[in-house]
Amino acid sequence: MAFWNYVPGARGLYYVAWQPPLRASYTFDVCLFDLATGKTRVVQSLRLAEPSPGLSVSPDGKTIIMAGVAEITQDLMRIENFR
Repeated sequence: MAFWNYVPGARGLYYVAWQPPLRASYTFDVCLFDLATGKTRVVQSLRLAEPSPGLSVSPDGKTIIMAGVAEITQDLMRIENFR
């Protein structure tokens, strides 16, 4: 499974690169391709239990949001009287 998550930001293109799992977790690198210099740098590395379905960056580039699952559980929930 591959995800090509990317989003433009004020300083360049942010994207998620991942390495195939060795065990039951994935290593993701949130990278920035700097348009001014043409260079790529890793902003943050994360280990998650499942592939990430999304990425977003704030307009000022100070906040990155990445969806992900940190732990796989098998809870069953029942909701009654939902409105």
